[in-house]
Amino acid sequence: MIRSLRLLAHTGLLAGASLLQGVGLPTLAHAQEHDTIVIAIPALPQGIDPDHDISPQTWTMGAQVFDQGLEWAKVPYPYDDDTPKEFSPNQIPGFQYPNFKEQKIAPGIIESCDLSEDSKTATYNIRKGVKSAWGNEFDADDILWRIDRAMANKALDYFMNTLANTNDIGKWSKIDQYTVQIKSDTPIPIACTMLTNFYFPFYDSDEIKKHVTADDPWGDKWISTNGGGYGAYYVASWEPGRRVVMKANENYWQGVPKIKTIIWLIVPEASSRVALLTQGKVQIAENLAPDDLQSLVGNPNAIPIGVRSNQWIFAVMNNKIAPFDNPKVRQAINMLIPRDDIVKGVFHGLARSWSGIMPTIFPGAAPLTPFDYNVEEAKKLLADSGVDLSKPLTLSFSANDGVQENVAILIQRSLQQAGLKVELRKLPIAAQADLVMSRKGDFSLWVDMAIQPDPSYDIGLMYGTGGATNYANYSNPDVDAVLEKGRVLVGEERIKAHEAVQTTVQQDAPYGWITEQFFTLGVAKSLKGLNWFTCQYYKVNQLEY
Repeated sequence: MIRSLRLLAHTGLLAGASLLQGVGLPTLAHAQEHDTIVIAIPALPQGIDPDHDISPQTWTMGAQVFDQGLEWAKVPYPYDDDTPKEFSPNQIPGFQYPNFKEQKIAPGIIESCDLSEDSKTATYNIRKGVKSAWGNEFDADDILWRIDRAMANKALDYFMNTLANTNDIGKWSKIDQYTVQIKSDTPIPIACTMLTNFYFPFYDSDEIKKHVTADDPWGDKWISTNGGGYGAYYVASWEPGRRVVMKANENYWQGVPKIKTIIWLIVPEASSRVALLTQGKVQIAENLAPDDLQSLVGNPNAIPIGVRSNQWIFAVMNNKIAPFDNPKVRQAINMLIPRDDIVKGVFHGLARSWSGIMPTIFPGAAPLTPFDYNVEEAKKLLADSGVDLSKPLTLSFSANDGVQENVAILIQRSLQQAGLKVELRKLPIAAQADLVMSRKGDFSLWVDMAIQPDPSYDIGLMYGTGGATNYANYSNPDVDAVLEKGRVLVGEERIKAHEAVQTTVQQDAPYGWITEQFFTLGVAKSLKGLNWFTCQYYKVNQLEY
């Protein structure tokens, strides 16, 4: 095993060297001297437009060019006791974590948001003097343009406004240059907290209007590779198949970043990303598997970190297709998922066994008793179900994710102990995504996250009938009734209203819950000031050498 690891590392070094030929990347010392950071990523996303694009690199790259209206206030990392010591983010000086427990909000480019007592009016007070890299000031017209775009595109931004009950342009009005008000006949309780969400962004509409065409009236094509936000950086060059370069926004409202240049380098092989990091040729390596991170433990130049997050891996069981239309079968499968073995053997401790129906780091997550591993009880449930289980189940997973393959193998072995035959089906990432998101698959592994720390939002997305990420086609009228009543509530009343329904969902077992994954990175030891956000990203302007 040790010899194999050494061979892998050597292969990575050679691959890394070839990748750098002709790219002209700085060494670590050169990067420090010239205020440059190089980040190794597996591939470029389709784009960084929050209205259309979804991928890990959309989030980490888009976060540098867009600033949220508000942010969650930060606290020191509160989960050090639950994080393996060798992966603790506290190894990075100044690491910060969102203050979900106290639900404290910090100002962003929206200086404050005032919600009326009846939750039917929200007032956005815009920070004066916020300028984009193109010199345009953020104001009320930008907000209204963004809402017009959302209504026209009917894409992700429209969906987010639907969740906030603000998806009607008639509810929005400009009070003055720096004030926008939303008035609704029905409550809009998360109209303020949604301002922390990556998918609730604001754009420099003055700049974007210069790039619209008759075929592209909202500048979608330009935004995809330029962003056009009010963030700390702007896209200086986008070279498909090679790299993206971002430069500091000299007008940035929080001050010009200490790191002036970001180079996003495409390095498809994880072993090569690790090698470049250990050589000091890159300062951050993204999308590393647990095995890759384990290889960084004790390295003199780099630190592997894992952060308790809101991301999970689960098995989608189509509740409309036999045998998964029977809750006893779904309960039995939950009892057969070897979560502890997966946490230890696949994730090296960089995950937690699933223990609820929403992220346990979020307020409102009920303390549920999870399905314990129990082969004999699972056998009884399968027998009681009366379902013919002689036909093999087919469990699909992404070929681009080694973690999913390892998880699938362990689940296959475990289900076979209860007499369930399971065939594994490895699919290209696009095919796997189409299968799950079309809601036509029967049994599939999937990784997802609820990015808003709110029980109504989280439960509604995944468990409400027709919910945007309800890939299992789960439907329970009692759950829907609670969600309908809970959408208009605020504060503690909102949290309490969604506690009991979580037990109902768990007993229905619409999914095969597996683990809550940590957010992970390989980071140069020379960096400090790292932070984490719920859409699995960090902000480079908060970093320094």
